[in-house]
This record gives sequence, C-alpha cells and structure tokens, in this order.
Amino acid sequence: MTGAVVTIQVARDAVAQQTALSDWLAALPDVGYRDGNRQVAAVIAEGTFAVLTAPASVVVERIAAGCVCCVGQIAMRVTLTRLLRAHRPKRLLLLLASGEHIDRVRRMLGDEQFATVLRLQDPVHDAGSR
Repeated sequence: MTGAVVTIQVARDAVAQQTALSDWLAALPDVGYRDGNRQVAAVIAEGTFAVLTAPASVVVERIAAGCVCCVGQIAMRVTLTRLLRAHRPKRLLLLLASGEHIDRVRRMLGDEQFATVLRLQDPVHDAGSR
C-alpha cells in the first residue's frame, strides 16, 4: 500500500460527526470510495456511539471517548492497525471528539509504526458542535 490519505476532523457530537462524514464523502475524488469490489475508504470515529450513516462500502469503526494520544492511544493504535491490515483503505477519516492534543495525534500517526502506510492531510478541520 502506498499510504492512506488521512483527514482529521474534530467533531464533538453525533450531529457534527455525521455532517463531517457526509461532507468528506461528498468531497472525495470521482474515484469515490470503491475500487471494484474493494473498500477504499474508512472512518474511525471517537466518542459518541450514535449510528453513522455511510454507504456499505465504507468501513466505519468506533472507539470510546478519551484522549486518543493519552489514555486512548492503545485503542486507537489497535483499531487503526486492524483496519489498515484488513481493508487497506486509500482514504481514512479520523473523527476526534476533541482537538486538544491534535499535534500529539499527528505525531503518533506519523511515527515509525504508521509512517509508511499513512499520509496526513493538512489542515485539521474543526466541525464543532452543530
């Protein structure tokens, strides 16, 4: 895999998460989120466990709320590693419940474990609460 393009968005509640996900899907290139029968887009959403609506071809994973660079780092790393191995997405949306430690999250995603399989997209967007 040449590297999944990672978009990070801060979306503090279920409505903001759904809006950010819908906007992200709509902005994907014409290739979209499928390559034949293979899934090429994935989402990891932290926080609220409301159902996120996405096409069946988009992988959606949830992790519990908690700083993903501190107490939630293991859950984030395990979820991300499993998702990358199982689905090999070309695009990944990371929905965070807080933007408090974005720099640490970016460093974690760029460390040696993920450096060859992830490409971080700038900037981080804050969808806030809607």
